[in-house]
This record gives sequence, structure tokens and C-alpha cells, in this order.
Amino acid sequence: MNSKAGYFWLLKICLLLAIFASPAAASTRVIEEIEIRPVAEGTEIRIKFNFPLRYITHTPARKGKLLQVEMRSLFASSELVELAGRKVFSWQSTVERPLRTLTYEGDNPGGPQLLLEFDHAVSYRFRGGSDPLKLTILLPQQTDKIRPQKSARPVMATIKSKPKQFTFPVAMVSPVDMALPYAINLESALKPVRAQLPATRQDLRNYRLYTTVFNTGGKKWHRLRLGFFADKKTAQKVMLSLKKEFPDAWLTRTSVSERRNSALNALFEPAVHDEATSAVSSVTDEKVLPVLPAERRQQLLDQAEASMLAGDYQRAALLYTGLLRAEDAVTRQLAQEYLGLARDRGNQLAHAKAEYEKYLRLYPEGEGADRVRQRLNALLTARSRPKAPLRKARQQRARESWRHEVYGSFSQFYYRDSLTTDNETLLAQSSLRNDIDFNTRSRNENLDIRTTFIGGLENDFREGAEDDFRISSAYLDLAARDPELSMRLGRQSRSSGGVLGRFDGALLRWQLSERVAANLVGGFPVFSTSETSIDTDRPLYEISFDLGTFAKRWDINLFFINQEVESLTDRRAIGGEVRYFEPTRSFFTLVDYDVLYDQLNTILFNGNLRLPDDTILTLAADYRNSPVLTTSNALQGQTATSISDLLILFSAEEIRQLALDRTATSQSYTLGVTHPINVKLQVTGDFSVSRFGSTPASGGVEAAEDTGNMFFYSLQLIGSSLIKEGDIAIVGLRYSDTNTSATWALNLNTRYPLTRQLRVNPKMLIDYRTNNDNPGKRWRIRPLLRVEYRWRNRLHLEFEGGAEWATETISGVDSRSRDYFFTLGYRVDF
Repeated sequence: MNSKAGYFWLLKICLLLAIFASPAAASTRVIEEIEIRPVAEGTEIRIKFNFPLRYITHTPARKGKLLQVEMRSLFASSELVELAGRKVFSWQSTVERPLRTLTYEGDNPGGPQLLLEFDHAVSYRFRGGSDPLKLTILLPQQTDKIRPQKSARPVMATIKSKPKQFTFPVAMVSPVDMALPYAINLESALKPVRAQLPATRQDLRNYRLYTTVFNTGGKKWHRLRLGFFADKKTAQKVMLSLKKEFPDAWLTRTSVSERRNSALNALFEPAVHDEATSAVSSVTDEKVLPVLPAERRQQLLDQAEASMLAGDYQRAALLYTGLLRAEDAVTRQLAQEYLGLARDRGNQLAHAKAEYEKYLRLYPEGEGADRVRQRLNALLTARSRPKAPLRKARQQRARESWRHEVYGSFSQFYYRDSLTTDNETLLAQSSLRNDIDFNTRSRNENLDIRTTFIGGLENDFREGAEDDFRISSAYLDLAARDPELSMRLGRQSRSSGGVLGRFDGALLRWQLSERVAANLVGGFPVFSTSETSIDTDRPLYEISFDLGTFAKRWDINLFFINQEVESLTDRRAIGGEVRYFEPTRSFFTLVDYDVLYDQLNTILFNGNLRLPDDTILTLAADYRNSPVLTTSNALQGQTATSISDLLILFSAEEIRQLALDRTATSQSYTLGVTHPINVKLQVTGDFSVSRFGSTPASGGVEAAEDTGNMFFYSLQLIGSSLIKEGDIAIVGLRYSDTNTSATWALNLNTRYPLTRQLRVNPKMLIDYRTNNDNPGKRWRIRPLLRVEYRWRNRLHLEFEGGAEWATETISGVDSRSRDYFFTLGYRVDF
């Protein structure tokens, strides 16, 4: 029995709850979620996958403007259709979040790739690369290299144990610091440095004294620096004048990251400051504290919002006053607006009027200015209004306690593929794909409500073809902070806890304690995104527990899942996942055991080891039933389309035996290595052996033979920034030796940024195959060009075109084919 009413009710909810936008991207077919958040070390990018993907390598090795990540699927070849798509996520880049776009490309011959484009060249480190459902990338705050000491004597010898207080005035960060690259390294030590400058040197009041930390050789070095200078000559002059107090001082060219983060550890600031700084100084009696770190800033924003909701306007005003010293202009502008609102609601009308007027002086344009003008006008005319509208105003204030966001994208792409053989010409594809990715978010201090709809319509223009409407994701997500409880309702994907991908239903999560969370899933599997109704004949439920993190390294998941198909049990399994991580080694393992059939469904291991020279070794071992053992497997090869039809011909026990007979076992083992040759070049290679077992003849279905061991070899040379900053070039050679054929393949994949907005991506694939089961061979050459143009970070224009020429000889007879294809379209982000 199918039910459409509940599903379309959910879609209405998804559309009605759309109000405003979030910078994080939501689910798509392969990528479930992308989260960008500040952490103590810098900025962290977390990418969650709907399907297990194995990290191979990335380029450039440590720093770049365009980061390319090589991935491999842990799924069988029959399940790679879901991984073959392409998806682009966009952000408005900022100083704290320099990521501009993230692209998933699943159509590369060597395997899926992730492309991360930053606003400028950044340093990065990968964390937990062995987890096939998650990839974490850290953008550290500090990027400079360690410079050896010129003197072997202890550099802390001249530093007093109790530093004197500085007499220089403290001020806000000056924007000009970002354009002054040079600094003087005064002291370096293994302990925190707290030195002083001569009190008579008033000429140094125009520079910032700050500390920074570097890690090298397993040791943490603390450094005291003075900055910033526009040129070496000026910096050398000041350095020579300080040689008496700091004999080991030396010059360095600092990174943008260091200049940006120097304010967080400033011992005193330059005296220059802007109008916004002057405004803050008047509030804080001419003494402004150091700039707020990102995490502390978010804490203060949340506390201020909670105070506003609780009616504690005096505390909210104090918190917003503190936020006026935030480093980024967006937070200062927000704090200035809500400071006036806090004064207004606290009945401090004179102060509110002053804060509103100050806001309009600093920020005279934009939506915020319109809101402030309305509030200021309401304040000036408030005494002449009757009391009745005050009730409406209170309702308006309650609504303003919520923050609303909306984001997504809409795209249209035309696909055409024409195949010509010796005998005929076939129009293989002529279609227009219309896709929408629509997301909303509404939140207050305790509740977070999100909706997601990802779907599309494909208009097929071939004669006799039908249009295809697809729904990949459509769900409502509710999360509460106290208690820590969340629920996701609708069409969604899950690849942990024993759930096998997409389903229609609900996921409940309850954080029982800091290290224990319970998950409960109930719903119905979805086998195709073209299914627009809920198939209630296949209910499933799952319960799992997330445990950890223990000893800062171990995470564990334990699960039980039960799935029905009509009147029979389809799947009943127990299992678990274990993740271990530390900077130089990590591993992930999964076990899935079917208690109904008393069969091991899956055992998976994926581990990484980083050697001292940055060589990375990877090991993957995968033993599984293929496909995963379910009673529904009995339908393979049968004319019956449902289990109820099959029960007319076979008993329940016979159907279970048919399911076992149609389920083969597969084994795959891979050893890989990545070695950096230098900062621009690296080489990566892997060796794999796999095997599919046989299945017996039964129920009118013929037997399938064991494939025997199949061997795969791959070698790649990867270069970055060879001609221009941000370019990437890959030359790959692959060889496969299977039971049916042997194939050599040469792959060339390059990316070159012509301008900031325009990039070209030429590709070439050449392969040669010889058949093992008959005297035959095939040559194929496939050139391709992709051109991408981005206009104002919102409109993306793309063209991809290519051809494939193939010549095949079987038993002395030659045949030729020519395939011409192109894609043209646009995507608008909102």
C-alpha cells in the first residue's frame, strides 16, 4: 500500500517554513552536510557524506588557494550511480571563513574529487581521514615557518620574571595592519614570553606588540613580535635601535593570518583607530580591551540574545557594549543595533536615542539602517500613541527574538549526447534538468528549526521518452538545546547505525550525557529518488548509541536494526563502528551481522598512517555480502515483482533460501601510498585485489561463477601551482587485470584559473583493452573541456563538451564508434 498524503503534507511544511539563509550547506545525494565553524586552533571545515568514501590524498600538500581532495568509493560498482553527480556549494567568503566554494565531482576516471576554493592561499591540515563518512579540514591560525635561532644561548635569560605594566594606550585593531607585512621577532622561548619595551620609546606606540606560538620538532615555541611595517628598511631601522634590549631580534615577513590573529594576543596596540573605535572608547572610559576571539564572540552573542528574551535588558546592554570591540565589522554593526534596542526595551529612552543615532552615523545604508530609523521614529513618537499598540509592539519584539534564514540554489542544464556507430546514429540523451536546493532555518536561544528540499524535474526531449520528477531530500529538522534533543522528519539519508541509505521517516536523537547519545530511526526505505510516494509495505526501525569521545581518540557506535517486507522479515542485524584518531594515525572499522540469517554482512577496515616525511600509507579491507543480505534479494531474476507474489510459488523458508542463493560475497583489499616530492609535486599509488564469489542456480535463476582474483594498479603524479597560483595538474596511469579483460588507461586532468572568475578544466582519457574470453581489443580516446565562469559569487555559468572515439576489434572484425556530447547551463545561489 502506498500513501502520498503524508509526503505532500511534509513538502508543504518545508515550503512554508522558508524565511532566511544559513552559510552551511545542506544535504545532497553524496554530501549530507557541510559545517564551517571556529575552533581554538583556527577554522574547521566538516564534510559529512551520505555514502562511505575513502580519503586518498590532497593537493597542494599544505597551502593553496584551490585544494583538490582525491576520494574513492567503498561501495560496489553497481552502487556507483549515486556517486557520479556533481554539486557546487557557495559561501560569501570572510576573513574568518575564507572558503568560497566547495565542489563535489563524481565523474572523474580516477574516482570522486572534492574541490575547495578559498578567497586567498591558506594553510590547512586534515583530521580523521580514515572515517569514510566524514572529512575534517583545519585551517590553522598560524602559517609561518620556524626560523632557527642565531644564538645557542638561552633567549629567556634577559627576561624578568615579573614584567612591568605598559604605559602605551590600548586601542582597537587598525585595518591598515592587514597591508603591512613585516614584523620584528624580538624573543623566542619554550615558555610564554612576557617582555617589556623601554618606557622611554614613545615612538613605538604606533606598533603592536604581540605573542604567537609555533610548533616544530615536537616542541612549542613562544615568540614575542613587534609589528607591523610596510617595508624592510623601516623595520630594520627600528630593529637596530632595539638590539641592546633584544640582541637576537630578526626580521620576518608575516602572513595575513598572523596579522589578522595578532590582535588576539596583543600586549599593547597601536594608537591609531577609526570612528567606530572612538565610539567604543567613549563607552569604556578610553580603555578598550583586546579584540574578542571568534568562539568568545559567539558565546557573548548567544548570552546577549538570551538576556533579551529573558527581559534582562541591562545585562544585554552590557554584553552588546562588549561586542563593540569585535574584530569583524559585521558583529560590531549587529552589536550597535541591538545595543540601542536593549536600551529601548529597558526604558532608557535617552540612551536608546543616542545609540540609534550613532548607528545611523556609522552605517547609514542597508536593511539595518531602515530598521533603526523605524525604531528611532517610533521612539520619538511613542508618547503620543495610545496604550493598545504597545501590546502589538510586545508581540513584534517576541517575533524579533527569532533569527530566520533561507538559502539554496536553482539550476538548469541541458545535456546532449549523440552516438554514431558503423550502422546508425543514436541520440542517447537530450534533456533539460531543472534542480532546486531549498533550505530554511529559524532559531532562538533554545530551538533550531531547519527544512530542506532537494529535487528536480528532468524534461526528456527524445521521442517517446517520459519526464522524470525526483526528490532526493525533503525533511523538517528540529533541535532543542535544553534538553539536547533533535528530530528529523521526512525523506533523508543515513549511512550509519545499520541504515542503508535513503528512507522516508523520522530520526530522533537524545544526548543522554556528555559521552552517550541515543538514536531511534523509524520509516520506510527509498530505492529510487523517482519514488514520490511512501512505500508503507517495507517498515524499518533502528536503535543505536553513540559513545565517546574516550581518551580524546575513540568514538564507538552500537546498533540494532529490523526491517520488514510485506509479511516477512527483510533484515535484522546488529553491529557497530569504531573510530580511532590521532594526528599521525587513525582507523575506522565497521561490523554488520545479520542475526536472522546468521550471516556476517559486512566487515570493513580503513586506516591511515603518516610517516615523519609526510608520506601517507593507507590500508583498506572490505568483506561483505553483495548486495547486502535481505529477504528481498530473492526477487532477483524472478518474474514476480513483490514478495506476496513470490509467496504464491514458494514458502517463506524457500524464499529465504533464494535470498541466500542470490547474495554473493565480495572481498577487496587496498594498499596505498602518497609521497610528497616537494611543495608542488607529489606521487600517489595504490594496489587493490578484489573478488566476487559464486552464486548457485535455484528458483529458475542460473548460477554465477566466481570471478577469481582481480587486480588493479594505479599511479598518479600530482602538481599544483606549476604555472600560476591555483592551477592543478594530474597525470595518472591505471592497469586492471580481471577475469574478462586487461586494460591500460592514461588520464590527464588539469585545472587552470584564467582569472578570478574564469577557470578552464581540460581532460583527456586514453585506454587500451584486450579481452581474455575472446580474441579482441579496443582503443578509446576521450578529450573533454569544462569552462566555469562565476559572476558576483551568485551566478555560475558552466559549459562542458567533449567527444569519444573508439575502435574495437573482435575476431578480426573492426567496428568504430563516435560519441559527441556537451552540457550547458547555469546555477543561481540565493
